[in-house]
Amino acid sequence: MEIIEATTNNIMKNTNMVKKKWYDRIPSTVVFLFCTLIIGAVSTYLIPAGEFVRVVDKETGVTKIDPNSFHYVDAAPVGILDVFKSIYTGLVEGGGIIFLVFLGYFWVYTMIKTGAFNAVIGKIINNSKLRRLYIPIFIILFVLAGSTYGELTATYGLLPLFIGLAIMMGHDAIIGVCICGMACAIGSAVATSNPYTTALAQNIAQLPLYSGQGLKWLSMLAFLIPTIWYTLRYAKKIKQDPSKSIVSDLDFSSYKFDEDKINNLQNSKMTLTQKIVLAIFLLSIAAIVVGSIHFQFGLTEVAMVYIIGALLMSVVARYSPDQIAENFCKACSEVMMVVILIALARSVLIILTNADIIDTIVYGLYQPIKDLPPWASAQGMLIMQTLLNFVIPSGTGQAVTVMPIMVPLADLAGVTRQTAVMAFTYGEGFSNLLYPTAHIGIMLGIAKIPFGRWFKFFMPLFGILLAIQMIFILIAVLTNYGPF
Repeated sequence: MEIIEATTNNIMKNTNMVKKKWYDRIPSTVVFLFCTLIIGAVSTYLIPAGEFVRVVDKETGVTKIDPNSFHYVDAAPVGILDVFKSIYTGLVEGGGIIFLVFLGYFWVYTMIKTGAFNAVIGKIINNSKLRRLYIPIFIILFVLAGSTYGELTATYGLLPLFIGLAIMMGHDAIIGVCICGMACAIGSAVATSNPYTTALAQNIAQLPLYSGQGLKWLSMLAFLIPTIWYTLRYAKKIKQDPSKSIVSDLDFSSYKFDEDKINNLQNSKMTLTQKIVLAIFLLSIAAIVVGSIHFQFGLTEVAMVYIIGALLMSVVARYSPDQIAENFCKACSEVMMVVILIALARSVLIILTNADIIDTIVYGLYQPIKDLPPWASAQGMLIMQTLLNFVIPSGTGQAVTVMPIMVPLADLAGVTRQTAVMAFTYGEGFSNLLYPTAHIGIMLGIAKIPFGRWFKFFMPLFGILLAIQMIFILIAVLTNYGPF
C-alpha cells in the first residue's frame, strides 16, 4: 500500500512539474474578461479624459462626431465599487442583444427539437460524398449567412450541435467552432449587406446603400479559399492522429452524441412535418435578409421573426402551449453563460465610456495616419480598426463612433469613402475572432475551449486573412473604389 501511495505521489509531483504551454497560462474567457475589466478600470487613472462634440443629424437621426472637436476634459476615474456596478449595468445595457440571443436560440432550439436539423445531418452522414464535404459545405453556408443578413449571435445556440457533429466525424471541438462560429464571423467581416455594419457605415458616409458589391463578393471568395484549406488541413491532421488536436486533453463528453443519437441520425428520414419545419426556418432566414436589405430591420424586427418562426414551427410540430413554454425556458437556460459573457464584455466599454477615455483612445489611434499617402492611410485605417475592436466590441457602436472620423480622414487623405467603409468592416469583423472581449470570447465560453488554445490555432490563419485584407484595401485605393 505504501509503495502504491509513494508511486502515486511521485506521478502527481512529476505531473505538476511539467511545464505548462504558453497558451495554457491564459485564463478562461470569463476570467480573462474580468481581468480586462480591472485593467480598464486602472487605465482610467492613466489615460487622460477627453471627448468629441457629437451632433445628431436631423435627416438621418444618426449621431455624428465632429472630428475637429476633440478636447480634454476633467478626469473621471472609476472606483472599485464602479467596477462591480458596471457588471449590472452591462446586463441592463446589453439587454437588446441578450434577449435577441434568448429568442434566437429559442428559434433554433425549436427547429432542432423537431428533429429537422438532425434529419439534415443524417442525410450528410449517410451520403458518402456529402460526408467528405461537410466542412466546406457548412463554412460556405455560414459565411453567406454572416455576410448577407449579419448572422452572428444566433450561432451561439448552434455551437454545441456542431461541436458534437465534428467530434462524431472524428474531429474535435475546434472544428465545430470553425464551421459555425468562425465562418459566420468571417462572413460578417466581408459584410456584403450586413445591416449592422455596412448599412450604417454607408449611411454615415452618405454612400448609396449596399453599393460596391462587386469587390466585396470577390474578396469573400478570396477569404473562403484559405479558410476552408486551413480548416481541412487541421481536420486531416487530427483525424490521422487525435493526439495532434490542440484540445485533445480536454473533456468534451457533454457534447458527444451517444450511440442512440448516432443510430437515430444514421437511420433518420425526413418526415413531412420536419420538411415543413425546415421550410419555415429557411423562410425566416429569407425574411431577415429581405427585411434587413429593403425594410431596414433592426434588432426588434429580427427578434419578431425569431418569435413568429419559433411559434409556427411549434404549431406544425403539434406542441402544446405548455410544451412551447417549456422549450423556451430550456432554450434560455442553455445560453446563460452567453449572457454572463455579454455583460462582462459590455462592462469594459461602460467603464471606459464613463471615465471619458474612449474618445481619447480613438483620437490617439487615428493621429498617426492623418498625414500619410493614400495607400498607407487606408492600411492605417484597417490596422486602427482592428485594434479598436478590443475596446469597442460592437459593429454598430464602432460605426457610430468611428465612421464620422474615418469619412473626413478619407477625404483629406485622398481615399474614397467606400474604401474607408471596407477598412471599417474588415477591421471590426475579423478581429471578432481575435479578442476575448469580442464574439469569439462568447463562442469559446460556450464551447469550453480556453482562449489560449484558440489563439494557438487561429493566429496563423489570421495572419493569412490580414494579408488578404491589406491586398483588397490596396486594390480599393488603386481603383478608386466607389462610387466615391
